[in-house]
Amino acid sequence: MSLTDALKVKYLEILSGYNINFFDRTTVIDDVAGYSDIFLPGAPAEWKSGRRVMIVGRETRGWKRPTSIGSYDTLERHIDAMVGYHTSFSARHGSKKQQNRGETFWNFMRSVGDIVGDGNVAWCNLFCMDFEDTMPQPGQPHYDTVKSLSAQLLKAEINILRPDVIIFANGGSSVLVRREFFPLSGPERVCTDWRPVGKFDKTKLERFTLYGSIDCYRINHPSARSPANRAARALLLDHLRSSFTASV
Repeated sequence: MSLTDALKVKYLEILSGYNINFFDRTTVIDDVAGYSDIFLPGAPAEWKSGRRVMIVGRETRGWKRPTSIGSYDTLERHIDAMVGYHTSFSARHGSKKQQNRGETFWNFMRSVGDIVGDGNVAWCNLFCMDFEDTMPQPGQPHYDTVKSLSAQLLKAEINILRPDVIIFANGGSSVLVRREFFPLSGPERVCTDWRPVGKFDKTKLERFTLYGSIDCYRINHPSARSPANRAARALLLDHLRSSFTASV
């Protein structure tokens, strides 16, 4: 079974516990108005052991399946369609021919791809849906449901893809949610060995270990333009370049 097929099996297991109408945006009902389609990543094209980097964004702003996908008659078909959409979207935007101006999430993805190979970069998100083109917030309809679902999906993606490095590129506004998904203390603690990178304040760049083995970094969103944030991203890329050069 391929990694993408394994993800689809797990997605089906998780999503089967929810009302299928919650994910259908072809017929928006008032109860879930404002939410995007569900974000379901597939596996990267190459994914070579020792060079696997997962980049976790915050949410996919305006994530919407093309009208050509149409409606679906089963949850399995919807999962196939959304994984396929993610795969084609990633391939299109990860192309070196699609460089954007300035600092963007995709330019950062491409910079990491330059180091480890485009096929070794996985794109995932903290939240599996956006709400009106931004990160869901407490008090909004179904917030707790979306947050719980997002945690299940992201943990499944990490467990199946088993990245060597994870970069949480979602900034300070989602820190509490990330720490809820991956606790820093208590009996469910999974984050250890917190340490600075260079002389940067931890609000700009920090490093820790997840599940005892995955090397993790957290930066602010790659669109953050302050000199400190730019320098933090540059230092992180230097760290990755040194690490993966040494591992070859």
